[in-house]
Amino acid sequence: MPDVPRLARRVLAEWPLIAAAAALLSLVWLPRFMPSRASLEEAAVARLRDFHLKNDLDRVEEGGRVFLRDVPDSPFAGEVHALRGRAALRRMDANPAFGALAWSELSAARRAGFKPEEMARLQREAAHALLDHGRSDEAITAFRELLADGADPAAGLDLGRALAARAARRPDEAEALTAELLELAVAARGLLPPERKSEAV
Repeated sequence: MPDVPRLARRVLAEWPLIAAAAALLSLVWLPRFMPSRASLEEAAVARLRDFHLKNDLDRVEEGGRVFLRDVPDSPFAGEVHALRGRAALRRMDANPAFGALAWSELSAARRAGFKPEEMARLQREAAHALLDHGRSDEAITAFRELLADGADPAAGLDLGRALAARAARRPDEAEALTAELLELAVAARGLLPPERKSEAV
């Protein structure tokens, strides 16, 4: 039989060394079982995608906001902006005020390099929705951004329609707006493919 008191005294005497060894081993082995930051971010974005598919737009908006607040430099940030923008775009029919959020998030996603062509198309959709809801000033700002970024050559035509809607509401600005419309029409004829040049006339 072992001498239990003696063994206990030895363990107590060696305890600092045992604890230090255990700490070193934990530094080696625990990271192997702990999820990485990238995997945690990927899991969070997967949940946001699932909420979007289920049309749980509140959770997409809030979850995306928290994600972007906590890890704004994440490689998934562009996609999260896109998910929030899509969710806001879906809500515009019920509340046109979501147009500003839809536009800013889709713009952020495009500028982050996430599916830029698709994001530009969705931005045009958001800007058209703003125009359809009588928010021509916001639509003009939106189309001007797309045109300035070179994201879509047809944005000039969209901007022209928005300016025409504004001119109808503000006769005092009609002269200046008409001059801008003519400049846009000339520019659009040079940028659009042959089959669409007639739209600029």
